[in-house]
Amino acid sequence: MRIPFVLVLASLPALAAASPQNASFPTLPQPPSASQMAEAAFSQADTDHDGKLTLEEARAGMLPIVPAFAQIDVNHKGYVTLDQVKAFLKNQSGG
Repeated sequence: MRIPFVLVLASLPALAAASPQNASFPTLPQPPSASQMAEAAFSQADTDHDGKLTLEEARAGMLPIVPAFAQIDVNHKGYVTLDQVKAFLKNQSGG
């Protein structure tokens, strides 16, 4: 059975639209930024939710900042804030 050439030409737009090249694939989610990860870790470690992280809270939930806690606590208040932690991490990463 021969298919008339006109029918083949007429079906080309439909075939092109259904081709994998034009398929709509979902975009992959972006990995969290360093800032987002710091916020999440800080929030989880800040067990009393006062916006301040004491050395004890850092030891219990944010170990990576413990060795630098005194350096991050620039005001020597015995706690650090999220902004101080972010500034420290940004400075350490060269950003």
